[in-house]
Amino acid sequence: MQNGDPVAVDLGSSPVPPPSPGFRHPKVSAPVLQSLKRYANGRSMRRVISLSVGWILIGAGLVVLPLPIPLGLLLIILGLAVLLPQSRWLQNLIRRWRHRHPGFDRKLHAASHRLPGSVRRAIQTTEPADTRLPQAASGD
Repeated sequence: MQNGDPVAVDLGSSPVPPPSPGFRHPKVSAPVLQSLKRYANGRSMRRVISLSVGWILIGAGLVVLPLPIPLGLLLIILGLAVLLPQSRWLQNLIRRWRHRHPGFDRKLHAASHRLPGSVRRAIQTTEPADTRLPQAASGD
């Protein structure tokens, strides 16, 4: 052999046959396949992205909070608005906080009609249990 000559590699006498249509790798368990299917449909991926964006906004808001411009407060509020639909823990935390601070809760209700729809939904979602309006009976 001289430099530049191709090296011959023996791949065997028969190629590997393609897997059959119903083939599953034996080392992949059913729960792993189910979780992969969940990520494949996009709902879980959207949740992961929403949680990531929400926490990044809150972190950025905390970093710029000491600045004289209220940009940090705005970023924290936006981060909470992104996280609220995805996090029951955060919903319960804000619901308890609003229950303990009724003055803030009243001001929030007064300002809610001027806020965007997503923030209004977040306010309604985290409304304390004792201040929720009773639902109208159907069939009146």
